[in-house]
Amino acid sequence: MLQCQNFLPRADMNGDYAYTISDLWLQIKTVFHMPAKLLVEALANFQGVAQFLELTCWSGESLIGGAFSLLAWAVVLTVVSTALVVTGDSLEK
Repeated sequence: MLQCQNFLPRADMNGDYAYTISDLWLQIKTVFHMPAKLLVEALANFQGVAQFLELTCWSGESLIGGAFSLLAWAVVLTVVSTALVVTGDSLEK
């Protein structure tokens, strides 16, 4: 198990004791990569899988992690927008 502490955005992401534009960018990046980080953490619970895939705390921020996160957010947005359209159609009737 990796037990990474980089899942949730914090006010001071880069540790300079001030909230700056770079902290905002790091918060956006952290939220974007959250699906891949959660998948890495879930896979890390299986000792053989984590060792075979050579998972680290930063595996979720790789190119493949970014592609997985993009796909996951696209699915979430599609499901939410479809639910809103269906709900809106049922309210009009």
